[in-house]
Amino acid sequence: MLISLNWLKQFVDFDLPSDDLAERLSLAGLEVEASKTLGQGLDQVFTATVLEKKSHPDADRLSLCQVRCGQETLSIVCGAKNVEAGARVALARVGAKLPNGLKIKESKIRGELSQGMLASLSELGLEEKSEGIWILPPSIEEGKAIIEVLALQDEILEVNVTPNRGDCLSIQGLAREVAAILSKPFSAPVFPSYPPNSSASLEIDNQAPEICDRYFCRVLKGVKVGPSPLEVQLKLKACGLRPINNVVDTTNELMLETGQPLHAFDLDQLEGSKVLIRFAQTGEKLKTLDGIERQLKSQDLVIADQTKALALAGIMGGEESSVTESTVNLLLESAHFAPIPIRRSAKRLALQTDSSYRFERQVDPAATCWVLEELSRRLIERASVQEVGPVVAYGEAPQTNLLSLKESEIERYLGLKISPKSLEPKLKALGLEFSLSSTGEWQFKIPSFRSDLTRPIDLIEEIARLYGYDKIEEAFIQLSSQDLNLKLSNLEKLQSYLREQFKAQAYDECLHYSFCSKKLLEAYGLTADASAFLSNPLSENWEVMRPALFPQLLGSVVQNSRRGQERLRLYELRSVYGPTTEENLHLSLALSGPRSLSHFREKPQMTDLLDLKGFLEEILLGWLGGLLSYGELRLSFLHPKRQSSLIWRAHSGAPAQTLGFLGQLHPQWLLEKNIENPVSVAEIDLAFLLGSCKSKRVFKPLSDYPQVRRDLNLVLDQKVSQSEVAQVLVKKGGSLLQSWYLKDLYRGSPLQEGQKALTYHLTYGSDQRSLTDEEVNQARESLLEALKSACGARLRD
Repeated sequence: MLISLNWLKQFVDFDLPSDDLAERLSLAGLEVEASKTLGQGLDQVFTATVLEKKSHPDADRLSLCQVRCGQETLSIVCGAKNVEAGARVALARVGAKLPNGLKIKESKIRGELSQGMLASLSELGLEEKSEGIWILPPSIEEGKAIIEVLALQDEILEVNVTPNRGDCLSIQGLAREVAAILSKPFSAPVFPSYPPNSSASLEIDNQAPEICDRYFCRVLKGVKVGPSPLEVQLKLKACGLRPINNVVDTTNELMLETGQPLHAFDLDQLEGSKVLIRFAQTGEKLKTLDGIERQLKSQDLVIADQTKALALAGIMGGEESSVTESTVNLLLESAHFAPIPIRRSAKRLALQTDSSYRFERQVDPAATCWVLEELSRRLIERASVQEVGPVVAYGEAPQTNLLSLKESEIERYLGLKISPKSLEPKLKALGLEFSLSSTGEWQFKIPSFRSDLTRPIDLIEEIARLYGYDKIEEAFIQLSSQDLNLKLSNLEKLQSYLREQFKAQAYDECLHYSFCSKKLLEAYGLTADASAFLSNPLSENWEVMRPALFPQLLGSVVQNSRRGQERLRLYELRSVYGPTTEENLHLSLALSGPRSLSHFREKPQMTDLLDLKGFLEEILLGWLGGLLSYGELRLSFLHPKRQSSLIWRAHSGAPAQTLGFLGQLHPQWLLEKNIENPVSVAEIDLAFLLGSCKSKRVFKPLSDYPQVRRDLNLVLDQKVSQSEVAQVLVKKGGSLLQSWYLKDLYRGSPLQEGQKALTYHLTYGSDQRSLTDEEVNQARESLLEALKSACGARLRD
């Protein structure tokens, strides 16, 4: 938001340099992004009168003007079309150096002497672009320095207001902040009501009270629409708005001053005796003030008469009911709208205005009435209003909110002892009245314009920034055991567990945009039609809300490989989206390159699918327990014989749950991407894991008794998978079997065709005693019988 310091000083008296003020505002949480000075280089620009205008004898588009500036008459060559005899103009005299860098010299233009220049607003640095020279009101005295006559010397600050501080989107709101920062009194404006002299009015029919809780309107008749006073025009220009006419300019002036958006309708364009606040009808259209006809939807709120929509509520008025030079009767509007519906409609229609920007960030619900009264008073002065109707109102005044705050809580959060009483001038400047209750707590009355103050911690933040963040010294945080007893949700526990595992295995986390291109999804066989499309994407590369993580993760694999990074261990743990933008948490991993950093004595060994498979088994079974198995899968971008789905069971007889997939990238994919090393990838839907977790893990001390190790050499049919054997080992291994792993796999002579040999290394032990050979042999024999029954296994000779 652009603010004029001259305007600001009407509400708070200060003489701080603009650079110092910008720093103080930024430290208080209102970042000043830029500043500029108006009026620089205008000391040689004076008010003057055009006495005579005639055509240039040697140039069709130029004019020869005789211009009087006080007692002196000068000859000026001018190219502006709007220059006329008798006009009061801004004359840049010889020697002037204008804000745009132009130096004025006496010169001959096409053979005619020019002793200065008639300046436009843009040449004087008062607006971005001008179509002609600046024509001043005839009431302005001739021959005076324009910077003095019009008080043009000003400082403009561009303030970045955070979304929760809608109260600072106004001159008054920022004046309160300046008053609080500098411990100065805030000169609150007094806007008295203006009594009606006519009964002319319209009835309010509010059909959406949940969105519009307050609505005020008033009829003015006999209005003369014309230019605004010059000082009003300059105020608007300084704050980045274009003057239009005295009615529209006054609504914009009050919006900038108070933060309350206002609107004026041409009353004669309205039909019926009611103002309707309703939702748009199916297929309804409205041509807005920017000349664009917009297709409305049933969730869009409109202001309407009894036959048609007049305006998009809180966003922009309609062209048909706009105020023009022929307007003689007005309907003034001041309302309060809920932020979310306004934001939704403005975003869908790609139509953000000064009005919607404020309503989206919450305006003061108490201001709707008194700002309308002030609008009436100013229009009566500026537009010669003849009849003033009564104010018609809908809605009740907001209730005063109260918050309690203990001084001990201030010390607990800020680490310093400070009483609100010591900051009383600053807090009162912000409109925060407070008193000490009988219970020893400070009771704060929260003003209606501070919608961001809802909790005691919000008051502590106000105290901190008013005290000065830069003055708060470092201190150790004093935490009790109760503070440390954090209760984490299942989601937080799962994310923490997974990130610990990835960190231990030197995986790097990737963060990609939540949207991607339709082309990327189709390259991996994913149907974009089942995804949510963005209505206004930044580019075609970001048009779809991603339904999976691995396409973007593999893109990072390609980018890193092209930059010489061979050893890649990447993961992403974030949301994916369905067709109606519902979110699911997914995990995607990619693995490529050598298992370890290179060493001159060893030839590097490349990772493959088994490395990723083993890691996934470790982290999934570490969280879930139970059994993992692998199912058939046919994804075109994966190697046809090195891919499978991930299937989990709580135990061997439990129903199966598919968690995701893993596989190795197809050789053709590697060839197209010019990648030499194998790339393994997996993706898991974590929704099931959020509600499933094995019993709480506790520390178990190492046994004092020795372990006994045995090898188990099995011959099985080639069709029997290792996972089937693993299920039997888990289920039938018995209480003495502490661990096992697959030690060897053999195919070939002397085994028959279609057979394979698996060697398992078994570890037996007990926490209570040393085992005997007889106990171990019996447990091993029992396990072998179970394997024969379930898998057709036999001992290898």
